[in-house]
Amino acid sequence: MTWLYGNPLRKALNNHDEITAVGDDFDLNSIPVHRLGKWRSQVAMRASKRLPDHWQQARTRAKKRIAQLKLLPNLHVFDELDNTLATFPFLICYVENKVFTQKILDQLWKEGLGITQLFVRSISHYPALSHIQADTPNAIQFAAQSFTISNSVWLDDQHFQKIFKVLESILTA
Repeated sequence: MTWLYGNPLRKALNNHDEITAVGDDFDLNSIPVHRLGKWRSQVAMRASKRLPDHWQQARTRAKKRIAQLKLLPNLHVFDELDNTLATFPFLICYVENKVFTQKILDQLWKEGLGITQLFVRSISHYPALSHIQADTPNAIQFAAQSFTISNSVWLDDQHFQKIFKVLESILTA
């Protein structure tokens, strides 16, 4: 995990640049749209055969971790709704207190364990999108009080327990 969430992340966070840290430094003109060539289409077709098994493994892993996280006070973990099946690329966590959220991020974000934020700001508070005028108090609050935990197969149980212990120490203090 340290390799995936490595030096560029830590450098951005050390520079207090959360936007770069999460990869949100873009504008609407910088998203490339292009057709897939024949070779990439074939790669995608072959990969799609493995996808259902991958989703099931991710779902099983997520359900186990969500059950454990739900034991913690002041934390809400988003789960699938009734009659739905989520793919769980990551777990979305919402903390009841933004001070707790900041403590969690301060301790875990740079550790290479797959902790990050889905949104660091509301849309109109990103510099490249500041021309969008919107009053979004719920988005501002969600950005300030949420974080995600990777559900990658590379985040093994031992490393997840390290995350859990940090969360437990902060949320039960």
